[in-house]
Amino acid sequence: MYEFILPTDAFQVGGERQDASRPAKGFQADSPDPEGYALQVPDTVLRPHVLQLLEMLPGEPPARGHENEDSKSFTTGSYSFGGGIAGLRKNTTLFPASTSVLCRFVRQLDASFEFGAIAVFQGLKAPLHKDSGNAGTAMSLLAPVSSFRGGGLWVASVAGRILCPDPMSEELGEVLEVAEGHVIFDSRRPHCTMDWEGECKDLVVLAAFTPLSLGKLSEADATHLAKLGFKLPDLA
Repeated sequence: MYEFILPTDAFQVGGERQDASRPAKGFQADSPDPEGYALQVPDTVLRPHVLQLLEMLPGEPPARGHENEDSKSFTTGSYSFGGGIAGLRKNTTLFPASTSVLCRFVRQLDASFEFGAIAVFQGLKAPLHKDSGNAGTAMSLLAPVSSFRGGGLWVASVAGRILCPDPMSEELGEVLEVAEGHVIFDSRRPHCTMDWEGECKDLVVLAAFTPLSLGKLSEADATHLAKLGFKLPDLA
C-alpha cells in the first residue's frame, strides 16, 4: 500500500517560486550553530532550509546503506529497542529547534501524516530491506530535499511489474518517483533505493516514520515530542 503525492520540488512563497537547488532568500547561516540558524527559519520551511540544516548538523553512522565521504545522515525524534523499550534520541535533546524545523517540513507536506521520528540522508543508497523496527500499522513518508534525477524507491507489490534491482531477489514491485514529490508507503514491505544520476552527494531525502512500541514512551517524552511538532499515532 502506498500513495504518490504531487511534485514538491519548488514552493510558492510570497508570490515567488523557490527551487530546492538554490538557497532560500533572506536566510544565511552566519555561524556554524544549527540551532541558531533553525531559530531564523520562518514558519514555512523550504527545502533549502533543510539542506542548510543538514550541512550544519553532525552526521552519524547510517542504519543501512554504504557510507562514503560524500554521504551523511541525521536522525531525530524517538527510538524503540527490543519491542519493549522506547525513548528520545540524543539529537532530539541536543537539537530541539532543528528538530522542530524538520517536523514543520513534514507537516507541510501532509498535515494528517503521523510520525515519531525523522531521518535525513545524503548520498545513501539503501539496500533491499524491510523496516521491521517500524510500527506495523503506521506508514512511512519519503520526500526529496535536493533536486535529483532517478533515485526512486522500489517497493515490493503484488500488482507490481518491475523486477527488484537487487540481483539476489526475483520479487516484483513498483518504483515510486521520489524526485517528483514525496511518497507514502509501507516500509515493512521489501524496498530499496534505485540508482540516480550525478554524484553520490546529489541525492538528499527525508524520511518520516513511526518506530515500534511508541506506546512505551513516558508521558513526559510523548509530550516533549508533541511540542516539537511530531504527530504521534495512538499505539497504546
